[in-house]
Formats: sequence, C-alpha cells, structure tokens
Amino acid sequence: MSDLLQCPFCGGNASIMPGDLKDDRRYWEASVDCDQCDARMMGHASYRGTEEDAIADAVKGWNARQEAEEITAPHQQLQQAEARVAELGRLNNNLGDALVSHIEYESQQPQMRAFILRKQAEAVRDSIDICKHMFFSGFNRIKAEDLRRYAQRLRQQADELEKRV
Repeated sequence: MSDLLQCPFCGGNASIMPGDLKDDRRYWEASVDCDQCDARMMGHASYRGTEEDAIADAVKGWNARQEAEEITAPHQQLQQAEARVAELGRLNNNLGDALVSHIEYESQQPQMRAFILRKQAEAVRDSIDICKHMFFSGFNRIKAEDLRRYAQRLRQQADELEKRV
C-alpha cells in the first residue's frame, strides 16, 4: 500500500479508513482522513472493483498535489493584481482630490477676476489723480475722461462677473 503524504491543510498525519460496500453492493467506498483537522478524501470503486480499488483511489486523490509552479504563478498574479488595485485606488483618490480642487478653483475664478478688475479700476483712478496733481505735460481733460471711462468699464465688468456667481 502507498505511503500517505501529510495533510495539505494542517500538515497532520493521515489514516486510511477501510472500505464499505455501498448502495446495495453496487460500489465500494473508502477514504483517507487527516488525524488532526478531519480533512477527507473519498475513494470509490465501481461495482466490478474491490475494496482495495476504492482505497487506492482515495490514496491517489489524497497524495495528489499541484506542482509548486502551478500554485505560485497564480498566487504571484493575484499579488500583482492586488497591488495594482491598491495603486489604482490611490490614483483614484488623488484624481478625486484634484477634481475637487479644480472645481473649487473654477468656482472662485469669477470672484478673483472681479476683484482684479476692481483693483485695476482703482489703479486707473489713482493714476488720474496723481497725474492731475503732478501736472504732467500733455495730460489734459480728454485723457483724464478716457481713463475715467476705462475705469468705469472695469467696474462694470466686475459687477457682471459678480452677478453670475
């Protein structure tokens, strides 16, 4: 009779359980059982087989092991897939954070633009006052009026942007 390998689940020793004639003497059934964790491999022999055939079938099934390469290759593929899923999860979180930041930035754009337009209008108005006080040559009422209109357009643009928000 064949030597039994240790249990593939717990490493315990295994025992052959004798065969039984089943189903009104139509087939033999035997098993190999782990002595520690109750793992079991059943063996069968057809109605023409014997108890020894059923035991041999159970031992063959018990001792059948996949080659290490057959087990490690899918295991490595699984580990690689899990690592990729984790990486994609991190990228997804980063992308989500970037999208939220972009949306927040875009929602503030009109307000920032309006603020800049108002500051430009103030700068134009201040430059008119400075030029008047310093009596720059060539600075006259027409140029001052053009600058006032320009400052007014800047304020109107700021008002329109703020209304959209």
